[in-house]
Amino acid sequence: MPTFLADWPVGTVSRCYGAQLLQGGQVIHERALAPGTVAAALAPLRPADLAVGGKTVVVTRDPAAALRHTDPNFARRAAAAPGVLKLVHGGPDRARLDEVQAAWAALPGAGVIHERADRVVLVARGADKGAALAELRRQLGVPRARVLAAGDGPADAPMQAQAGVFVRVGAEVALAHADHTVAGPAALGRMLRQFRQGVAPPHLSAALTQMR
Repeated sequence: MPTFLADWPVGTVSRCYGAQLLQGGQVIHERALAPGTVAAALAPLRPADLAVGGKTVVVTRDPAAALRHTDPNFARRAAAAPGVLKLVHGGPDRARLDEVQAAWAALPGAGVIHERADRVVLVARGADKGAALAELRRQLGVPRARVLAAGDGPADAPMQAQAGVFVRVGAEVALAHADHTVAGPAALGRMLRQFRQGVAPPHLSAALTQMR
């Protein structure tokens, strides 16, 4: 958890781009990949993809049970792993990553996130941060106007439609339509502390009034 949230009553945690929501340590929302999809996603990967600087990681609902390509019997164990939330493949060959992305995008029930130039991520279709935030709002009965969300990458863009105020952290182009921009995490922390005290930038004052 970011240090600037250390004194906040944080009760819900999102994992794997919104594929899982935990509240009080209990799963309240989850979209896992089907075992067949995981096996099909691993099939096009070649030994050369992992030879120099490459890696493949399978993340499951158990944070301690992640599997890495260096683990014994990786492919067999990954295909049989319960509750796979995301499959990550990275490497220095950008053209090869584009090929992997295209192959994964064609899989049934799959969603692909290419947030970084050297990494592609497979999740279940519909597993994104916007859907997770919408589900959290539904379960808590919180209207959109009372939600403030923040993000620094393309995968954060789906949250904009679920938040009364969306704050861009940094200069990500995909988030250019944010309501407000701060330079980095430290600036975001200062802004959130000011919001708690009832202080907001002039163009967000009306939004702050609705949140209180």
